[in-house]
Amino acid sequence: MDEDAVLSDAEGGEETQEEELGEEKEVDNNAVACFKGQPFAQLTYLQWLSMAINQLTELDGLVGPALESLNLTGNGIQKLKGLQSVCFANLVTLELRGNHLDTTDGINLPNLRRLYLAQNVIKRLEGLERLERLTTLHLRDNQLDSLDGLNPNMKCLQYLNVRGNAILDENGLQCLGLVSKSLRALILSENPLVETTDYRICVLILLPKLERIDKDPVSPEERAEAWERIKERKEEEIPEP
Repeated sequence: MDEDAVLSDAEGGEETQEEELGEEKEVDNNAVACFKGQPFAQLTYLQWLSMAINQLTELDGLVGPALESLNLTGNGIQKLKGLQSVCFANLVTLELRGNHLDTTDGINLPNLRRLYLAQNVIKRLEGLERLERLTTLHLRDNQLDSLDGLNPNMKCLQYLNVRGNAILDENGLQCLGLVSKSLRALILSENPLVETTDYRICVLILLPKLERIDKDPVSPEERAEAWERIKERKEEEIPEP
């Protein structure tokens, strides 16, 4: 179906805007290449928009003051511009899987709760300090070799998935300590790090409150061992008289 046909009902002025209250729009698989010239700015009440598997390379022209969920999976987006809170004040779920992003920078959405960035080419975590209410961050199948860029401003982060990246050892995990108060589940499988037999203990030393690592919950034995190692490290740091 041609995207002009799908979107034509958004061009009817004030009466159409009233009909859009609480409405959803799906414009998947329509070869849409840009937002400019599309009537999205008129969709004052649109709350859910899916434009997955199109040919988008940028977000200029998209404004959604009432938008709560935006799905841009499977496009060709390389940089995130225009994702500002003034344009998307109510956005809580953003899906950008399967694009060509190499950084997380450009997302200035303090109210965002869920961010899905799997299957990009992300090498750097940047700009995450703006995501103060984020609870879920999905970064599976990217090219991260460390988690540098996690920020203590991310006080609500509970779930982090970095499966299938390039994290070699525990040095790449040190920034996890910055979100240790809130994080409850961490997915690390398919990273080189997991080849080490005690990677779960290394993680628990950084994140003592973690409840799940990969598919398995943290056992009482693992938690006790982690606390013992934390205690040993603290004792080693005490200078001899």
